Amino acid sequence: MKPLHLLNSDRNYLRKLEDFVYCTPKYDIKVNEQAHVVLPEVLPKDQIKNPAVYLLYLGNTLLYVGLTYRSLYTRIYRYFKELLGISHRQETHPAAKKHRQWLISQCIDIEEYVTRNIFSLKVVHVDELETVLNDLDISQKDLSSKYSVDEYIASLMGAKYNTRKPQIVGVGPTLERFF
Repeated sequence: MKPLHLLNSDRNYLRKLEDFVYCTPKYDIKVNEQAHVVLPEVLPKDQIKNPAVYLLYLGNTLLYVGLTYRSLYTRIYRYFKELLGISHRQETHPAAKKHRQWLISQCIDIEEYVTRNIFSLKVVHVDELETVLNDLDISQKDLSSKYSVDEYIASLMGAKYNTRKPQIVGVGPTLERFF
């Protein structure tokens, strides 16, 4: 797959995107050993049921960027089910599987890791993000329809466990190095 090349003029747009995402409120979530997620009551209801891109963090580490068109809760629940190894055979989550494999390689007790840590979540409506992304000076033919908005954001923001994202030349694991 051919990498996307950013122009110098894209830096202003990347900063706009970075500011937009970083200014989005972060909500703490708790997860139990059955992968049930406790979403904060302060999370606006329209963000739970409307199409949105969600960013899952542990501390300041961006673990995963995902996209949901229906239920934010279900998407996050599936991530943690796979991470805990309790998914059904037909349910797969490649990013959570990659995360699980890393934890196993580090001899980390996964149930303890999931239940004792407080994860954080950012939620942004798809329409809001697409408005910012449309300002990027990257040709649509380069972007094509091979990637969805969450995969593009995962690459730009340096998500650790996303498995499908475009390679973008000129962007490192975080955008901060540009500024």
